[in-house]
Amino acid sequence: MLKGLLCSVTMLGLIAVSPAFAESAAQADCTDANMMNANATIAKLPDGDNKTMAMKEMDMAKNSRGNAKSEDCKMHLNKAIDMSKPK
Repeated sequence: MLKGLLCSVTMLGLIAVSPAFAESAAQADCTDANMMNANATIAKLPDGDNKTMAMKEMDMAKNSRGNAKSEDCKMHLNKAIDMSKPK
């Protein structure tokens, strides 16, 4: 009985964590194409706080990319992409 309960709890934990792994695997890398696509999408946003913040994230991504900080670039690029998605 205890063994079955332990297995069930473990499986539920794995199922709950799976979307987080899938989401992190789907993050965009700092390629020229991804940077251009993100810039184009952000340019189409209506003026406002969301667009301003997305543009700041893109600036930080560009700066990080120029300084060969690929993980920082990726983080900022993906934040900018998230901000440009319709809510």
